[in-house]
Amino acid sequence: QLVRESNDLKCPATLTDHGWEPTLLAGDPQSFTFESLQSASSSGFVIGYHGKNPRQFSRITFCLMHNEQVLIGSAESGSSTSLAISAEGFEQIKTAVRSMAFE
Repeated sequence: QLVRESNDLKCPATLTDHGWEPTLLAGDPQSFTFESLQSASSSGFVIGYHGKNPRQFSRITFCLMHNEQVLIGSAESGSSTSLAISAEGFEQIKTAVRSMAFE
């Protein structure tokens, strides 16, 4: 919990009785696509932030948890040029994140 809270901008969601839900730090709900992830070994979420083209993503962030273990990751640009990840690319990233297993 402490790791996730200290990374609240990279992990802007909270686990509620209804599953993972984005927090206000995620931004305007119109600016991103949010999907809760649940497997036998972990739970978490992935957020795809839309760029100027609403069919592309300029940043993707995910957070997975299993007991006390937390995995936080993102695909983002460190330069002034934004990423342009297609909807298909977003689906591939979600598939890869879902396949991660904690041991």
